[in-house]
Amino acid sequence: MKVLATVFGFVLLPAILTGAQSPQRPNMPDYQKAISDRNDWLPALQSPEGLKDSYFKQLADDLAKSPAPTAKAAIALVIKNKFGESTTIADGQVTALFRLTGNDTIFGKPDDLVWEVRIVPERQGGEIAGVAWVGAATGKIKVLFASSTTPTSLDQLVQPAATIKPADANPGGSPAKESAVQATPKPPVELPDYAKALAKGDWRLALSDSEALKISSYKVLAEKLAQGRLPNEKKAVNAATSYLMNGGGGLPDNGRLVVTALLCLAQPDARLGAKGDLVWEVQQSAGGVQEVFWLSAATGKMAIIYLPGRRFAPQK
Repeated sequence: MKVLATVFGFVLLPAILTGAQSPQRPNMPDYQKAISDRNDWLPALQSPEGLKDSYFKQLADDLAKSPAPTAKAAIALVIKNKFGESTTIADGQVTALFRLTGNDTIFGKPDDLVWEVRIVPERQGGEIAGVAWVGAATGKIKVLFASSTTPTSLDQLVQPAATIKPADANPGGSPAKESAVQATPKPPVELPDYAKALAKGDWRLALSDSEALKISSYKVLAEKLAQGRLPNEKKAVNAATSYLMNGGGGLPDNGRLVVTALLCLAQPDARLGAKGDLVWEVQQSAGGVQEVFWLSAATGKMAIIYLPGRRFAPQK
């Protein structure tokens, strides 16, 4: 795509779109690293530096006019339409804004944007209760995982999102209660990096940080990970690569696989494992989201796959 060459420049193009990353990348801005490392385009659309580029500016303008223009709007749509009264706005976390690289019947066309929303209730200590994607351009929602049900196929219920009214921003609550909360704000507390990652459902830092591992439950989970079939990111990527190269459609010439999260299940799942089991999220990147895989760290089985325009059966 010609416009991408003008965005990233011919020197940065291979690093971002082909996966030939420089180990240090000292001159790459953080918003470009976010695209390169985890397919997240949101920092580029929020960065004053990024918005100087006409391509990013156009994406930001299109997003602002869409049915889901902000992270808060995307979370509200998912909570209202898909996860019921027991889930609140505070349980939702936007973890990325993806860019499509091909046509998708749910989310739109190339260059359209997709919000990833994880449901991570604070009361469940960082365990993942659900994941949904919201097409910014189409207003459609697809639930990729919900702990209350066991996904049996990738063809989950997809429907246009209902319009969110201001009063709906606090499901189950009232404007009066919301005003009272706003009137007495709590002083900000600076959380350690591993706690910030846990709030979005990612356990990688918590299971490798020396301070975090002083917490006995984290230490037990780290030991459990070490004993599993896929104890680290390299093995998770190798497993996803093996699937792609053996009947899974292969790797594109400019694609690469990256681990974007280590998730912990909030409830038992017939394919992913028991409550508290760990799941690797692996994405294929080529300038935007192409494929997303979930793999059980304990068994190595692949349980949830997103493939635009294609549907492959999960491994049994």
